[in-house]
Amino acid sequence: MQLNTTIEQEILSTVHSLPVERQREVLNFSLFLKGNMQFDKQNESVKQNPTAFVSALKEFLKEVESDPLDIDISVFDRNRPREWKIMSLVYLLDTNIISEPIKPFPNKQTIDNINFYNSKIAIPVFVIYELTKGAYQMPESKKRSRILHYIEAILYKLTILPYTKEAAIWHGKETARLQNIGKSPPFLDAQIASVAKTNDLILVTRNIIDFQYFTDLKLENWFN
Repeated sequence: MQLNTTIEQEILSTVHSLPVERQREVLNFSLFLKGNMQFDKQNESVKQNPTAFVSALKEFLKEVESDPLDIDISVFDRNRPREWKIMSLVYLLDTNIISEPIKPFPNKQTIDNINFYNSKIAIPVFVIYELTKGAYQMPESKKRSRILHYIEAILYKLTILPYTKEAAIWHGKETARLQNIGKSPPFLDAQIASVAKTNDLILVTRNIIDFQYFTDLKLENWFN
């Protein structure tokens, strides 16, 4: 139990030293990092050396303290059995939806919906690719570092749906149909659509027009 006690003391002392408007943000991130270590049974090095973790936490908090980018990962619920999560899924989020929490001024309705439906959302594996590519296209900076932390939070907390054989078959058929009528959907958009369709999920995207020609694909825009 020494690990938990040490980390909790470090979190509380750091949060209390910050301005009130920054405390919630830092507390959310700190508890998330603590939770990662607490539930990661394979991370024996952290269990054996809590001081090393506290040092890493201090370094992370220094970045958060000086960076105005506000990312609230508390909208995600990590304590759900995977089988229950798969059965309860309703929404598949496009990149322009799941990236909203890392914007300086996120859309309130989108954040509220992510919060409200957090147990019913998943993302396709391609979203991780897009977010990672976007982060590494930035110069090394605190902002890039924190976006990468956010990606790790997504990987740890959300259901990531793969591009399966069924999705590939639907993708091929649907792309051929669209090309035959003069439509050429971007390859990545068609992949995302195929994951939503073959999992019977509602695709949530800001760019409804990019997906409107796919057959029987259910769409929502949480910005409206």
